[in-house]
Amino acid sequence: MTKVIWEKLINCRDQFPFRSECLMFMLVTGTRQSETLRIKKSDVDLKNNIITLQKAKSGKTEVVMITPAVIKVLDYLKELEKKEEYQWSKFTPWLFSTTQFRIADFEYYKDTEKGKSYIQSDEYRDWE
Repeated sequence: MTKVIWEKLINCRDQFPFRSECLMFMLVTGTRQSETLRIKKSDVDLKNNIITLQKAKSGKTEVVMITPAVIKVLDYLKELEKKEEYQWSKFTPWLFSTTQFRIADFEYYKDTEKGKSYIQSDEYRDWE
């Protein structure tokens, strides 16, 4: 059944970007939604093949091993960042970016050179 769910999530990646990858991650790691959505890009340690969960249900810091299936999900996320319509996700610290994080993260990044050029683009000027 896991294989069927995985395939369905792959098929809906274009329709539900970041959400389908988040569900894939939860499927292959067994993490809870609340834990998964709190993962920051800085929590991913490719050198040691672990992802740190800062506030797990137990209240302690826990780790998730980076398996080939997790690598696949991380590759899907990198793919999304390369698409023009999801360039904003580069500015968010979250692994599974969503539109609700955009404005808060831009407040943090807006004074950087990269942030200024992005925020001043016609497409996103009216977000604030």
